[in-house]
Amino acid sequence: MRRAIPLRQAAKTAYRVLGRRPYIHVQSLCRPIIRALSPQKLPRSIHHAAAEEETIYALSTAPGRAAIAIIRISGPAALSVYHILTRRTQPPKPRHATHVQLYSPAGDTQLLDPSTLALYFPSPRSSTGEAILELHIHGGVATTRAVLSTLSTLPSLRPASAGEFTRRAFYNNLLTLPEVESLSAALVAETEMQRRIATRSLKRTEQPTFEKWRKTLLTLRAELEAEIDFSEDHVLSTLHINPQVKNLIALLRQYIANAKRGSLLQTGVTVSILGPPNAGKSSLLNALAGREAAIVSPLPGTTRDVVELSLDLGGYPVRISDTAGVRSADGEVEGEGIRRAKERARDADLVVLVLAFGEGGELTFPPEVVEEVRGRANVIVVVNKSDLVDDTAVARAKGAVRNVLLDVEVVPISCKNGDLEELTRGLVQMCTGLTAALVGGDGEDPSIWEEALGASERQRVLLEECVGHLEGVLESSDVVVRAELVRFAAECLGKVMGRGDAGDVHEMLGVVFERFCVGK
Repeated sequence: MRRAIPLRQAAKTAYRVLGRRPYIHVQSLCRPIIRALSPQKLPRSIHHAAAEEETIYALSTAPGRAAIAIIRISGPAALSVYHILTRRTQPPKPRHATHVQLYSPAGDTQLLDPSTLALYFPSPRSSTGEAILELHIHGGVATTRAVLSTLSTLPSLRPASAGEFTRRAFYNNLLTLPEVESLSAALVAETEMQRRIATRSLKRTEQPTFEKWRKTLLTLRAELEAEIDFSEDHVLSTLHINPQVKNLIALLRQYIANAKRGSLLQTGVTVSILGPPNAGKSSLLNALAGREAAIVSPLPGTTRDVVELSLDLGGYPVRISDTAGVRSADGEVEGEGIRRAKERARDADLVVLVLAFGEGGELTFPPEVVEEVRGRANVIVVVNKSDLVDDTAVARAKGAVRNVLLDVEVVPISCKNGDLEELTRGLVQMCTGLTAALVGGDGEDPSIWEEALGASERQRVLLEECVGHLEGVLESSDVVVRAELVRFAAECLGKVMGRGDAGDVHEMLGVVFERFCVGK
């Protein structure tokens, strides 16, 4: 714990500042005095020492029958558990596999598992910073249940809660908060691009970036605080500090912009299928999904509401929607479906406009559909039923579409024949363009913009708050206010890394760890 500033010294500082600046904000004056009189926040490893004295256990592999099941035990009693279950007096060799037999402490001859590999990791050189014992047992359901049941009878152990092993690693400073969030994202990743982004964010390069920016703000704050005490002319401060603040704002905005692009990889790129009735929209959705997800009928107006599916498209998470055919509504229900179709298309990241050849080879090209996508980016025009016409008709249709909608990609397909390779490539290319990192910031490591793609919503909110404080620095002419705003901005960056003094950091941890499995 840091030594608190004596009350007399804090009072003298307040008197000196008040004497020079009688109009100083009361909040700005009282805050440092309150901090001086209050104990500083304990390090997270000390703050949670009581919780870490407990020894926890959990099944780390998936439940159910398997070749091997791994049970993790973390805490000061881990080595005692080894002696109790193996009935050996000598400790195992650290970080080496030891072949043992597991016995129940309740009986002399009750054998739990005749062949177990035990691995012991002494504190602090383990994944949690505590002593860890791993038991690699036979993965039968009964064997796993018997060992876990035996552990539950030991008075020094308790079952781990979700993510508690990782929580202890964080409290012991083995993981930063951004790394914990990236690990959480890796555990729930379902597509290749989600896995890549989460893995890239685990490389420990975000921490130096945020820490470097935070130290820049600490330096600026020190200069402003010195100016409060020793200078009456604040023009030099403005000329010196404002350019640095503007540069940091630009870097933070670039980071936030990339974080927003990366959020599409977390929530999924939204794709809306739009077109006139009977163009093959539902057939296209079914073909992309590989199953009968939407009703297909030759009767126009079959689809009345939005049908949405989640797909893995070339490694990208995609939420694709089939919508009602756009035309003059025949009744109130169909009118509501058309309204929802247009609204979904306006909100989508990508739009697939489906047109179709008629029986005579003519292209159905309703103007009310075209107007919904005119002038917007990220549109692919699909000309369905290309199996009904020859190559000349297809080329003529492409030209007709491009005369109306400039610079759009036109892809002929046949849902009947399943010819969707060109369309899939086009969608993947658009997803790549929407989620690729925007590079910027002279002198900055380009890799930080890639890492920004994996930023969590919590990080984005804190960074936007930081930008708001820095913009206030540029707008204010009062050096005391400027110093406080710089401090607020530095605290935001500290909270990104888990250094915030506010309790909301630890409250947020509970939400993050809820996404973990128990054995993690």
